[in-house]
Amino acid sequence: MNLSKIAISRPVFAIMLLGFLLVVGLTSRSKLNLDMFPKVDFPVVTAITIYPGAGPSEVETLITKQIEDALSSIDGIDEMMSYSSEGMSAVIVQFVLEKQIADAAQEVREKIALITNALPDDAEDPVVSRMDFSAEPILYYGISATGMDEIQLRDYVDKRIRTLLSRMEGVANVEIIGGA
Repeated sequence: MNLSKIAISRPVFAIMLLGFLLVVGLTSRSKLNLDMFPKVDFPVVTAITIYPGAGPSEVETLITKQIEDALSSIDGIDEMMSYSSEGMSAVIVQFVLEKQIADAAQEVREKIALITNALPDDAEDPVVSRMDFSAEPILYYGISATGMDEIQLRDYVDKRIRTLLSRMEGVANVEIIGGA
């Protein structure tokens, strides 16, 4: 027997079955969580090393290259990027999504600990940290004014606008960047 024959021969059963499926569907839909900004942990780890007074080429050869070589043997690396500037080295390692961020950070710390003695004495120890994308700003405002200098404008933004935004529901942090 097929479904259409059952529905024709037993209409009450078909209506009850349809009603049951409708109620289960609506109940399930109401219990689904919906987040505008869901918590997603991308396994990205950074290693930042400060080397005061060194030029970008020195930083690259003495620090960045050594850190990259040490980290390249870690399993699950999707992409590795590095930046060498005056007095600073930054190595950013992005792992495959299946990799646990805590495990990835621990492996990076272990590999860097093995080469710390090979880094220049003047260089600070590398700081390894996980990148938390949920802590990134969601909204930026640009403010300018006529009739106020930079100090007055920053003071106004700090005392009035920052206070108002901080009191709004759902606002975790208000940070002022720029100005005098």
